[in-house]
Amino acid sequence: MGILKDAIKKVALAGLAGGILIVISMGIVEYIYPHVHGTIGMIILLLILAVFCIVALTDDTIILRVVELPLGGLALVPESLVNPAVALIAFIILLVIVLFVAAIILTVLVMAALFAVMELAYFLIFSGILYPFAKKFGGEGSFAEQTYAMSSYFSPLILIVSAVVSSQILFSLTDAITVIVAVIITICSLYPLTLMLKKAHKYDTRSALLTWLLPTMVYICGLAVVFIMYPNLLGNI
Repeated sequence: MGILKDAIKKVALAGLAGGILIVISMGIVEYIYPHVHGTIGMIILLLILAVFCIVALTDDTIILRVVELPLGGLALVPESLVNPAVALIAFIILLVIVLFVAAIILTVLVMAALFAVMELAYFLIFSGILYPFAKKFGGEGSFAEQTYAMSSYFSPLILIVSAVVSSQILFSLTDAITVIVAVIITICSLYPLTLMLKKAHKYDTRSALLTWLLPTMVYICGLAVVFIMYPNLLGNI
């Protein structure tokens, strides 16, 4: 059971990292690209305000010097009245900045967590489908051993797919290029999958190939039947 938890943890963390990458890419395209100059200006302004607030909190006479500078050294506001106001203003500005940043981080983490949950669910279902086929062809490993072995290749695969999706979002890659890359990644992933199945179940290459080949053929045939029965679905893809 321990190795199953390790496999789940490994895939979940990879899904979370991949989700963060995709969500950040979506945010850049949605909010930064169309308003890049305004965004940079806002960031610079917030940084200046943050620095000013930090300095004001550590040196409560800074506001007096700022006021005195353009007025030729005339202190218009008594220091005794400035100190509480500076502290309050600095606190409010810093609080707004912290809440704003925290809201962005929380939104990214929530969306990335949803992506991680979907990837984990897909991984466990995929492993569960392969397991009875592996036992049918003489596999000796348990479900936990198989799942742990598969997680060794599935976790980096999640990150690779996330990078491809992010590239499509950021650079507006065509669907054709994305599909070609996805097909190449899928084909290449079958080799480590075969190796991991052999390692987990201690059987030969032929049995490992049949373990994923048969359910894949069933899946493809099922899709073909669905599209034959409902041809309109092709137009919605």
